[in-house]
Amino acid sequence: MTCYLYLLTPPYLTGRGFVLLAQMVVGTFLPLYFKDQLGLSTAQVIQLQVWVIVGRFASYPLGWLADRIGGKSVMLIGQAAIMVLSLAWVMLPHHQGTTTYILTAAALLLNGIAAMAYALGDQRMFYGSVLPVGRNMNYIMVYYPVCQVISGAGNLSSGFLLDGLKGFHLSIGPVHLGQFAPLFALGAVLAGVGAWILTFVRKDPPSIKTEKTTSGPDLEQTSPGQA
Repeated sequence: MTCYLYLLTPPYLTGRGFVLLAQMVVGTFLPLYFKDQLGLSTAQVIQLQVWVIVGRFASYPLGWLADRIGGKSVMLIGQAAIMVLSLAWVMLPHHQGTTTYILTAAALLLNGIAAMAYALGDQRMFYGSVLPVGRNMNYIMVYYPVCQVISGAGNLSSGFLLDGLKGFHLSIGPVHLGQFAPLFALGAVLAGVGAWILTFVRKDPPSIKTEKTTSGPDLEQTSPGQA
């Protein structure tokens, strides 16, 4: 039991838990928000998923970047973008036809790229620096079940919160905030807390260094007598 309690305490798993909650709170009912609040048709909502898939093609340049600056840095960049986009949903124009559709598609494309940056950087950091040496299986046995429980809790809690916010309406200038706005704000806060906690995780080393960086140690290790 002591071993399992220890495995639950590292910053990575705690930060990952907040990130998962943010993803569930914001993403679970996002298609419903597009249809009911933005006024998009069911066909348009389905078509919008294409832009999420297009965003995943950013994996190659993001992988190239992670090899040079490390997965942790790429992960934090993606998480910061997701936090901003969680608030950007409420800024989309409602019931403006083509304008609403185009701006929503652009936001989803950016969200797909940011999500890919987080996922790619997170996995690189997880396998490169988080897994404890000699206890990989023990950690994974705790990690995946905990993530599934948190995801399920996020789905359920977001449903209860959305139901409880049915009567919420607030107007700030031209921006009209409905029952989804508090969910998006909560998702941004959770994403920010998760990103902050993950900054304390040990950084995974880049796998590709510049020529200047790699040439320095070689010159120092080679003495005149060895040349």
